[in-house]
Amino acid sequence: MLTIDTCSSADVDRLLGLADQFLDDWAEDAVQGGKPDEDYEQRSTEWKVIRPLLVSAPTMFKGLKEIARIRQSSSDPVAICCAALARTALDGFLIAEGT
Repeated sequence: MLTIDTCSSADVDRLLGLADQFLDDWAEDAVQGGKPDEDYEQRSTEWKVIRPLLVSAPTMFKGLKEIARIRQSSSDPVAICCAALARTALDGFLIAEGT
């Protein structure tokens, strides 16, 4: 079973490929009507903006976990602040996953 901890870049690529295929299929239907499908155009534009963020999610997650880990051995105020931000972000990932 795919979880946030086991999700790899390959998993993300596969899942994003499904969304890409959906939009490609929709694009064919959007052109067949003779005029542009405004909903398709809007969703396609949104996808182009958010897709790079989703591609980088596994790397960002690993980075957040590393920041939180490093903080445990540091008393530096900046490290503590960064770790708090990382912990908040990690908690958000876990809430989104339902754990």
